[in-house]
Amino acid sequence: MARKPTQHNAFADFFTRATPFIVFKKMELKGKKYKRILGIGDVHGCSRHLEKLLAAVQPTGDDLIITLSDYIDRGPGSKGVLDTLVRLHHDPGINIVSLRGNHDALMLMCLEGLAKASEYWPAVKSNDKIFERWCRLASHSPANLWWDNQAKATIFSYAKGKEGIEGRLQDLSEQYGKGLRDISEVVRSLTTELIPQEHIDFLRDTCVDAVETDRFIFVHGGLYPDPPLAGQPLFALHWNRFDRRWPPHVSGKKVVCGHTPQPDLLVHDLGHAVCLDTGAYMAKGFLSCMDVLTGQTWQIDDDLQMIQHPVVHYDNGVPYVRISELPKEEGERFRAWLMGHSAPFVEGEGDCAWPTDFNAWRCRRI
Repeated sequence: MARKPTQHNAFADFFTRATPFIVFKKMELKGKKYKRILGIGDVHGCSRHLEKLLAAVQPTGDDLIITLSDYIDRGPGSKGVLDTLVRLHHDPGINIVSLRGNHDALMLMCLEGLAKASEYWPAVKSNDKIFERWCRLASHSPANLWWDNQAKATIFSYAKGKEGIEGRLQDLSEQYGKGLRDISEVVRSLTTELIPQEHIDFLRDTCVDAVETDRFIFVHGGLYPDPPLAGQPLFALHWNRFDRRWPPHVSGKKVVCGHTPQPDLLVHDLGHAVCLDTGAYMAKGFLSCMDVLTGQTWQIDDDLQMIQHPVVHYDNGVPYVRISELPKEEGERFRAWLMGHSAPFVEGEGDCAWPTDFNAWRCRRI
């Protein structure tokens, strides 16, 4: 029997669609207008980045925070990330909605003891890349899939100060490397032993798979252009990949997503869709936040410094950056660099430049 979703806040209504294990949970935000709607990209265990970002953004009761999920794996601080999010959800002065992503779902599947990923993500009836990806993953053990997606970093973040866990993780890594086919019971035992119920309840019951407002749809991965949100397959919401060829959604609303770090690790905005995953866990990556109402962005780099890079915009498929989105002094230095290299840019409102030129200038400064 499907779990009943918990009521999150007074301003939210839920749509649910049951699967054998999980509930596709969509939140519709109604009524209240917010000064800022702050989308935060994939955190992936970067707890210190998240704390620095929240300090820089300074959310208030007039704002709404929407975290785009994938809170765990890859980075070293998955436990700290979930501690922070649980605290924010318990703060009556903060308005926050948290999505659930593919990494978060894989951990839940392990805890439930599911044998195949298809028990969580029902079949995708299409003939495209999403269906091909589903075919590749559907028959796999969730524990194996999670381990391949750096579950070890998550488990280790909960194991600090607990005797014997590091050795068990090392043994598991060695056995898996030698061909151990099914690690479900070992992984389930470790996660059940280490991860507090409060964190499990947060990912399972508090998080939702999609958020829809009057102007925006927030998902982790993506969606198909034609069905309304209620008709989207859960697998697409968690696994679809952002790219510049995405068509607009039939609703006419702007889609805000994560999941797909861009090669240049910048925020990319197609006008009808924007991706906020900028590789927080990567050596030169960032944790990004955008006020989707204005386009203002904040980013925390690998040195835990707040920076401000321009967004990559598109005009008929052609990418460009606006020099005016840089801090004033940096914008002037970038413009001078462009002129010194005879690089073309458009004078006037926006002061547009090629993203490749911005990345060349940025790399010289790193």
